[in-house]
Amino acid sequence: MTAPRPLAGFRLVPAYIDRSTQEALLAALRTVFAAAPLYIPRMPRSGNPLSVRMTNCGPLGWVTE
Repeated sequence: MTAPRPLAGFRLVPAYIDRSTQEALLAALRTVFAAAPLYIPRMPRSGNPLSVRMTNCGPLGWVTE
């Protein structure tokens, strides 16, 4: 079995950050998700859901119009 290829425009860099840094990043993200849970945004006019789950981290978050 071969490894999947990254999407066009992305570059996969194996072992770019070490395991302890990855675990620290995951812990930080879990803290954010606990304060601002993931949700599925919807299109303003149609109400159709977008294909992503996201969080809004205060003034740095993104919203649709």
